[in-house]
Amino acid sequence: MFAPPFPKPGSCVAASPVEILLASAHDARTVVFLWSPLDAAGPRVVEVGEVVSSLAFRPDGEVLAIGTRDGAVRLLDLSSGRFGV
Repeated sequence: MFAPPFPKPGSCVAASPVEILLASAHDARTVVFLWSPLDAAGPRVVEVGEVVSSLAFRPDGEVLAIGTRDGAVRLLDLSSGRFGV
């Protein structure tokens, strides 16, 4: 069942422009949750290593930009699950 947690202060959410996928980060955590209603296993969890402050999908939906509180931006290739696109 697709039921992302209700966003709280300090949370961020981004929706993929090309598929049914949400990315979210909550409560000053260092992880990003990737939610798809088509995945019965639940969200995929991606460890970032720093507190996540912003999220944005590339227009083609293949890369997620993850901004962190330390000022860095990490690019996550969604097909491989690797950083540094």
